[in-house]
Amino acid sequence: MNGKMNSDIKVEDSGEMKRFFVGPSCPLKLQFLHHVHSSPLAGHSRFLKSYHRAKSDFYLYGMKFDLKKFIKECDICQRIKSDILSYRQTEVVNRSLEQYLRAFTIDRPHQWASWLPLAEFWFNSSFHTSLQLTPFETLYGFPPPKLQGYVLGTTRVDALDSLLSQRQVVLDTLKVHLATAQARMKTQADRHRQERSFAVGDWLGQHVTPLPTLPPVDESGQVFTEPVVVLQKRTKSLRSRVITEVLVQWSSASPDDATWESLHQLQLSFAHLVGKVL
Repeated sequence: MNGKMNSDIKVEDSGEMKRFFVGPSCPLKLQFLHHVHSSPLAGHSRFLKSYHRAKSDFYLYGMKFDLKKFIKECDICQRIKSDILSYRQTEVVNRSLEQYLRAFTIDRPHQWASWLPLAEFWFNSSFHTSLQLTPFETLYGFPPPKLQGYVLGTTRVDALDSLLSQRQVVLDTLKVHLATAQARMKTQADRHRQERSFAVGDWLGQHVTPLPTLPPVDESGQVFTEPVVVLQKRTKSLRSRVITEVLVQWSSASPDDATWESLHQLQLSFAHLVGKVL
């Protein structure tokens, strides 16, 4: 130690850098925590980044606990979290409302504003997985009311009659669009279908590719193969002997799978082929 500021702060000078040791009762402790987390250089980072920044310059007794507590109680950090959550929720709501308005005003885009009340009611009466309820029921404590289809002339308020009539026209148009889309999908699917009729006893698998013939097996279930042709022959020295090897194509195998084998061993194993294949 090269110096002592007071009984709660000590400075270690290694020549290349200085490091402060801050005691548990130091009155400047909060200022150190503010510096490593809330200063412009610290940027209100999360715990891990703030901790690594702190330990490079300071050592505080109980630093991890105090830093976590400081960050948890940081007013700005809590407001940022709240703003981010609100922003994400707003984005979800906006995407949902956009999809709703597109569905109902695709033919009359200039009328989108008149659909906002219904869009709001739709969103608040839809089930939310996070709430396990509708927002309407969460707020009022009972399920949302059901909206019935409008019968023309059932209200004496002209503006309301016009609004509900217009809504009913759009709903009817939407049903027509859905029916048209279904018919188009059916037409597309029917292009790949064929009308066929079958009688009792007809074979239905005429166009099915048959399975390849399986190779023969012996009594133990092992695949039985034998030489069918010798493709090449060669001699090679083995210790003090000269042996003959042949390149053999095996049954149920292509010439590409031919292997070099000892001619003597083949003649012992397949004696019935000697003079014919071997």
